[in-house]
Amino acid sequence: MYKTTNGGRNWLIQNSTLPGVVYSLWAFNDSLVWGCGNGGRIWHTIRGGDTLTNINNNSTSVIKDFKLYQNYPNPFNPTTNIKFDLPKDVQVSVKIYDMVGREIKTLAIEFKTAGRYSVTFSGADLASGVYYYKIKAGEFEQVRKMILLK
Repeated sequence: MYKTTNGGRNWLIQNSTLPGVVYSLWAFNDSLVWGCGNGGRIWHTIRGGDTLTNINNNSTSVIKDFKLYQNYPNPFNPTTNIKFDLPKDVQVSVKIYDMVGREIKTLAIEFKTAGRYSVTFSGADLASGVYYYKIKAGEFEQVRKMILLK
C-alpha cells in the first residue's frame, strides 16, 4: 500500500502488519480513510499518515458493563490486540501514551454500537519500554499498562 502526504506529488510505501488484502479504500478527507478487505475486515486511519488499524466487532453476546481488557500478547513485539466491551452505543477513543504521559498514537475516535471490539496496535516504530493505553467511552475511562520488547 502507498500513501501520500502532499496531494499525490510523492508516494511512500506504507508497511502494514495487518493480515489480508484491501479491496477498496474510501477517504472522507486527507485524514479519515477506511479500507475493506477479505474476510469482512474493515481498516481505518484517523490521521492520514498513521498505519491503518484493524477494528473488528467480534461478539454476538449481550455486554452488561464497560470493560477494557489486558492487551494480548503482553509483552509484545511488534503487535498486540486491545479488546474492550461497550454495553451501549457511545463515542469511543482509544489512545496510546508513553511512560511520562505523552500521547503517542490515537487508535480510534468514533461512535460505536454496543458490543465487544478489538483494536490491533503496532509498536514497530517505537522503542522497547512500558506504554499505556486508555479508553474513553462516554463517562467510562480506564488505563492499562503494556510492555513492548524488541
